[in-house]
Amino acid sequence: MEMPDDVKLYNSVINANMYNLRITVRMFFDKLELSNNPAPVDLSALSIEHLMPQTPTQEWYEALGVDEETYQRNLHRLGNLTLATKPDNSKMSNKVWQYKNEVLASTSHLKINEAILKKDKWTINDIDERTVALIQKIKELYPYFELAGDAVVKYPIYIDASDILATGKFYEDDGSVEIDEGSILNTKFENASAYPDIEDMRQELLSDGVIGETETGLCFLKNYIVYPHSANSTALSATASLLLHGSRNGWDCWLLESGKPIKTNKALKKKFS
Repeated sequence: MEMPDDVKLYNSVINANMYNLRITVRMFFDKLELSNNPAPVDLSALSIEHLMPQTPTQEWYEALGVDEETYQRNLHRLGNLTLATKPDNSKMSNKVWQYKNEVLASTSHLKINEAILKKDKWTINDIDERTVALIQKIKELYPYFELAGDAVVKYPIYIDASDILATGKFYEDDGSVEIDEGSILNTKFENASAYPDIEDMRQELLSDGVIGETETGLCFLKNYIVYPHSANSTALSATASLLLHGSRNGWDCWLLESGKPIKTNKALKKKFS
């Protein structure tokens, strides 16, 4: 696997359809919000929103002064994507910029939306500038690994319950959890409608090819990292709930290599309490 340099990163992202990689984009946006943020931020109710809408109107074409080809070429670029609450996402739809900006004000506490809310219009040039700025943030948040310095501390963990076997890694630095390829998800339950967020996430992972049906059942087809939705918390419960379905306490469900729940590591529990 090649580690891209800054030039390759820029060239790969600047004009790319990043909505096709929305799970990766969502992980980046979450990390951007939580990085160096002393105040707790709840990201669980947010979803990715297009600033320039997916279904354009003639009013949008006229406001931007572009044709359909130019519009579509810029629609899914990184600079045209942000986070919004799911109700706001529906409200904004394909409305003109002034209305979208007013609705987006409900997320003014998010770092990712601070600069956007200062705009009185949205243009292709704004998408260009914001894409470049976000690429710079990627470089800052995901620096190259170096041989010298402190290594990232991670703990091998697993879930073994109700014929479900999942393995992964818990990252001590930010509380994220990486679910390993081959981890099996529970499909034997009767209350799917009681947990719509989990069902939505499973459907999104299915459509993006992260999980799929195999001979062993529904399982992860590739490694997948989940970041915590608020500062000083972990993704243990979110990942346990995704795998086992329902509301789960990840500190109890995830086990260390010793076979004991991860909560028995008192230093970790104290750090994220």
